[in-house]
Amino acid sequence: MSLPSPQVFRITHTHFDPVNRTARLYYAFDDGPALEETLEFPRAPDDANDGDLTPLQLAGFRNCLHHLHIAAGVSYYKLFVPRQISIETAPLTALELSFYRQFYVHGLAEFAYVNGLDLRHHFSLRARPDAAGYHPVALPPSGRALVPVGGGKDSIVTLEALKAAGKAFSLFAVGQHPHIEKVAQMADIPLLRVRRRLAAQLFEYNRAGALNGHVPITGIISFILACASVLHRCDRLIMSNERSADEPNMTGADDFSINHQYSKTYRFERAFDELLRQRLLPNSRYFSLLRPLSEIKIAQLFAGLAHYHPTFASCNRSVQLDRSGALRWCCACPKCRFVFLLLAPFMPRQQLTNIFGADLLADSKQVAGYLDLLGLGEHKPFECVGEYAESLSLVAALSEQEQWREASVVQALSQAVETANAAALPALARPLREHLTCTEAPGIPPAYEQCIGELERVIWSADRGVGIR
Repeated sequence: MSLPSPQVFRITHTHFDPVNRTARLYYAFDDGPALEETLEFPRAPDDANDGDLTPLQLAGFRNCLHHLHIAAGVSYYKLFVPRQISIETAPLTALELSFYRQFYVHGLAEFAYVNGLDLRHHFSLRARPDAAGYHPVALPPSGRALVPVGGGKDSIVTLEALKAAGKAFSLFAVGQHPHIEKVAQMADIPLLRVRRRLAAQLFEYNRAGALNGHVPITGIISFILACASVLHRCDRLIMSNERSADEPNMTGADDFSINHQYSKTYRFERAFDELLRQRLLPNSRYFSLLRPLSEIKIAQLFAGLAHYHPTFASCNRSVQLDRSGALRWCCACPKCRFVFLLLAPFMPRQQLTNIFGADLLADSKQVAGYLDLLGLGEHKPFECVGEYAESLSLVAALSEQEQWREASVVQALSQAVETANAAALPALARPLREHLTCTEAPGIPPAYEQCIGELERVIWSADRGVGIR
């Protein structure tokens, strides 16, 4: 297959069948053939909130679909990164143009760095001024929430906090995987799924050598979540992104930050919520319940939710290696290393080893990977891992714990920090207790501000708290 050199990436049109709940997104390069992405929004037969769509719901859904269409385009644009992006479906306001420029530039920053590109001044974003356009749709408030779940510790802490506070919500997932199904079953909360099928040409072009790399998948899922919230009459879109996501992986030329977790940052969260309220669904809110928390605080809470420990999984590589769900941890990637380190202060060593199937802090082959997490490597790994300061504090705490201080990796890392030619690093290793405090998160609605506190009360009253308080 010969690869084209297109000048324009076209976001052309959408189609939605309200009977079958199937949406189609169409794209093209120049005047080439259409690339068709399909999303299926199955009905929830046991959900009284999932009936036939009212005209207002249909208008709200089509508005959200229009915005999803633009956001999901990053998956195809990156194939050839042409100089122009043409949005042919509707004119865009200044707010919308600014949002999507940031979404493409910052959401594809890691992809651009890996492929030797700089997208900041690479493309123009143009919309048709003569198109019909879409307008915000104020749906009746419902007070129900929709919560994405991926099978990991973060979404588990969110859903248990909402349960502890007596909030009404459903779980949400794009795609189907045993890890997600098991968590939903254990939580005993309805799970609403969306099936997403990317255009077949995407994979054909990739096999032929087109550009590939990371996309802001959490951002894309957020737009799919908005679409689903209309169908299921939910007006609270609750994420599970912590404050640690704000730290970039590296800073490139001209102090430009490259962050693998861009669409999990507070910056993206506020921008998305503003877009949602001003241009999509004025009565809805988008926020992360975990935004005031560090990764370390989340780990402390999760350690008290022992019934999930044999089930949860946070390793993305294991999902790629084994779709059956039998493999939960590859024990060879940055995410596995970080989660093991993160939970170590709050769990008995043998219990943690049983969860992973290996003791990563007793394996000297892991040292080089851990040095990257401490800020002693080239840059923070392109994965969803915590701050340098968190990893340094965790190592410092483990070096003082009887069960871990003799572990070979802990000893090697402690020595590396002491001898590193980086005087600032030891100062970053604040006492672990300092990471257990909550910061302010003004984006959380008042009705949800006490959810984390309610979960803490449940955990400590049941004497399930482990480790440092």
